[in-house]
Amino acid sequence: MELIGHTMATPGRSARAAVALFAELGFAGAELVCRDGMALPPDTPLDEARALGEFARSCACPIRTVTPYAWEINSADPATQAASLALLRHACDLAVALGASCVRAYGGKEDHEAGAGHRTVAALREAAAYAAERELTILVENHPGTMTRTGIATRRLIDEVAHANVRALYDPANVLADTDEPWETTLSVQLGTIAYVHVKDFARVDGTRRACCVGDGIVPWAEILPQLRDSGFDGCLSFEYEKMWYPDQLPEPEVGLRRCAEFVRQFL
Repeated sequence: MELIGHTMATPGRSARAAVALFAELGFAGAELVCRDGMALPPDTPLDEARALGEFARSCACPIRTVTPYAWEINSADPATQAASLALLRHACDLAVALGASCVRAYGGKEDHEAGAGHRTVAALREAAAYAAERELTILVENHPGTMTRTGIATRRLIDEVAHANVRALYDPANVLADTDEPWETTLSVQLGTIAYVHVKDFARVDGTRRACCVGDGIVPWAEILPQLRDSGFDGCLSFEYEKMWYPDQLPEPEVGLRRCAEFVRQFL
């Protein structure tokens, strides 16, 4: 397993500054948020992305993953769905230019209408074919507000898509914060499909979710990490340190990411 940095930890910094910090912390790579106002805006020219990829490799901290916010790949509105799929395809193009191997995807926006699930499967198959031509893996994250809020739903969707280039992005904190699914279920049901892990933590303070350093909250990483290791998982552990969303709840990344990494390394 390799530890990598996530630019959610570094709001306000350029991609190069974030990569330099991750390299200084000894991380083996970087995950870039592909969103306006963040390290990798969606309209980043491909030549600029290639130069960034070369810079990251020169720092021995290559770009591993591009993370767009293509929520509505399953929209019932054809124009909305087409725009979301176009963003996902463009993220694949950026990934190739950067030298990355993975692109994060949502399992479609949560929708209980009868056709939403079928549209999600069809959209991910289309995205997977585009990714496969570029030797990329699509990572479907268990995420609030999507069709894959739980591990069970994520595994079901991946099995329905049935494409070798579509794998699970396992994020136990998301499921624990958003659902009643036990962490043991989330992990066990996804084993065999997990290609990537988001590592973060949170505490409950007066009934409110509060971001914290890994090991200081309620996500049982001390139990999860050995099980991942013993299962044969050898992918990336990406520190999705939520400084972007909770700037006042977390230490600066120079401090907090180091603490998170020190905690995780003891189990590897």
